[in-house]
Amino acid sequence: VHAGVMSSAAEVTHRTAFSRQPCRCIIVDCTPPFGTDSCELLCHSLDGLFSVACHLGGPCRIPLFSLYIVHGTFECLLPFVQVKGGHARMQECLRELRSLARVAPVDHRVDGLQGALQDALANFRHQLLQLRQSGGLKRCMLEVTVVTWSGRANIIRLLHSCLPSAELDCLKRVQVIRVDLPLSLHQDSHCFISDTGRAPTSHGSLSSLIDVQTLEGSTVVLEGFFRSWLHDCETDWEHLHLILPSALSGGGIMGQKRSMCTLKCDIQETILNPPLLPGTTNFTLNIEGSALKRIPPMTGKSSSAALVPIHHLKAVSTVSEEGVCESVLYGLPLILKPTSCWKLDWEELETNRQYFHALSHSLKVRGQQLLASCDSESSGPLRMGPVRAYYLLLPSGGLSLLIKSIAVAELLLPCDQPLLPETPELGALLDIETALSGLEVLHTYNPLHVHSGLSRH
Repeated sequence: VHAGVMSSAAEVTHRTAFSRQPCRCIIVDCTPPFGTDSCELLCHSLDGLFSVACHLGGPCRIPLFSLYIVHGTFECLLPFVQVKGGHARMQECLRELRSLARVAPVDHRVDGLQGALQDALANFRHQLLQLRQSGGLKRCMLEVTVVTWSGRANIIRLLHSCLPSAELDCLKRVQVIRVDLPLSLHQDSHCFISDTGRAPTSHGSLSSLIDVQTLEGSTVVLEGFFRSWLHDCETDWEHLHLILPSALSGGGIMGQKRSMCTLKCDIQETILNPPLLPGTTNFTLNIEGSALKRIPPMTGKSSSAALVPIHHLKAVSTVSEEGVCESVLYGLPLILKPTSCWKLDWEELETNRQYFHALSHSLKVRGQQLLASCDSESSGPLRMGPVRAYYLLLPSGGLSLLIKSIAVAELLLPCDQPLLPETPELGALLDIETALSGLEVLHTYNPLHVHSGLSRH
């Protein structure tokens, strides 16, 4: 099994993370109505992506990137380059794209799309061969994203005509992204993808290669789409097993009594780990100086993937929503969702999804959260036993659970709060009330509207 270490012939204990990250190529349709405004929107969104991706420590999340523009012909503005450490190259490419938009041709033809796609595939194969000879990118595929502001029917027609003659062994997918112009927007500005689906086609196998989406023409939505490239694309193995005591007696979906019920889940990040980025030492309040040091970026062969355990969490108890103090939760919040591991058959995937849905729904209705434990792999003498960590799983209104680390006795420090009168001193209270009244009142906190300036570092 290529995913990693096995404890037996049947059980996989570790999986690889970020080993299936596709290389990326963007093909920009420069035909009208493309212009300086739409170009600035695209460049600003890509700049937000690369200001993070080029400096992010840990495994590489976007191995290679290339950018083409097309109209009557095509032009490669950036050949395939490594993203990590390549911020200057990305900035130079975006500056060139902005300058070209000011003198964009009025040619409505996108015939150059065929040439751009074939050239990108050829260049990718050449670059991949060189990297494999040096020991990197053993099994990388290419994902092409065509960004257009015009109708997508002509784009799809051209793709159908050129893909059958292209060598597709290294092509994972072609995404056609139609960006809505501001005047044609009809929905909430926080909507991420307004329309998605497979391209209608009579070419059979090509339907699985072409994906069509419509995005709202805003920086928040477009940058959010590009930032989704930073997620782990690995689907060879499930990430986490959540073990529940069984209550099945013949009436459930499984139809038989079992000693336990195991839900197979995937883990998805909600935010990036700040220590993986430069300039973030003040993002964590900590009195221990060593904890403020940035995690150095991984380079060389070790940066292509990481070997991580498949976690096994055992449900311990349920806790009332009001029964957990925020001060005992710590670490990065992560999302649990039903696994999409391709090695499971469809029936098992569907049953797993139904049980996951039932768990989230039941916790939500009962106003409870799930406390689960996870034992470490013991590295000391057997008599010492494993170290047991605890996690809190919070239900949502959708098909996901929020998971956070929760403190145990060994981590706690005394936190004595002095007893004070119920009512503060009147003069101090009036001053503070006046100060608070001078602040803007936010009914909700939206992190998309709060910027730290980190992208400039």
